Amino acid sequence: RRPISRSGELHQRSQCNETFQIQESSAFANAAGERSNPTHQKRYKKRRSDQNMQDRAVKEGFQPLKKASTMPTSPRAPPAPPSVDELRIGDLADLRAQDLSKLYTFAEDREEIYISRLREAVAIKGVSAWVENRPKIVEMLEWAKAWAERLGAAEARFVENPKKGEDATLPPLLLITFAAETNLPHDKVRTVCAYGHLDVQPAKKDDGWDTEPFELTETKDGRLVGRGASDDKGPALSWL
Repeated sequence: RRPISRSGELHQRSQCNETFQIQESSAFANAAGERSNPTHQKRYKKRRSDQNMQDRAVKEGFQPLKKASTMPTSPRAPPAPPSVDELRIGDLADLRAQDLSKLYTFAEDREEIYISRLREAVAIKGVSAWVENRPKIVEMLEWAKAWAERLGAAEARFVENPKKGEDATLPPLLLITFAAETNLPHDKVRTVCAYGHLDVQPAKKDDGWDTEPFELTETKDGRLVGRGASDDKGPALSWL
């Protein structure tokens, strides 16, 4: 390679900096343009007021979040889930081109309900490593099964754990099936399988938790903290 003089090196660096600044400015401009896009504004529009969400929660059989600790243990589902046509978003292959505002609104309107469900689930201490707590795993499974049935599952049943012969304390498996409305021929229908677990790992406050592990707590920065909130009760409940 031809050696570059000190002045040439500085000139080359200057050119690189100019290029980076131009690209950086372009990226900021694109981001600003995206924020001003009407579709983007719809997606991230201001959430409905807390009162609106609480009214919807009460209407569908739930208490507001601040009273979630006094909610009855038996789950109650919304009286009538929306039809497939109401939530239809078009060809999934072209998902990015779809207006998902109906889906976002649907979820935002039920935020209190979803958080209340998660609060109930986190409170069930189904720690698989604590053998004496394994009946709580069955309680958690029964809780999820009851929700699935109330939400219109085509099937919700327990399946014996294949490892139960080795350990009689192991809980069963829970199989839930939801049938989709479709006019497609049978050989064109596809099945989506979602797998997760509803048991959790041990957790005690003196392990280093800032809050009680089995009490869903909202932090100052808006995070929901509790054992199983992200692994894996939260994700599993999101499918329901």
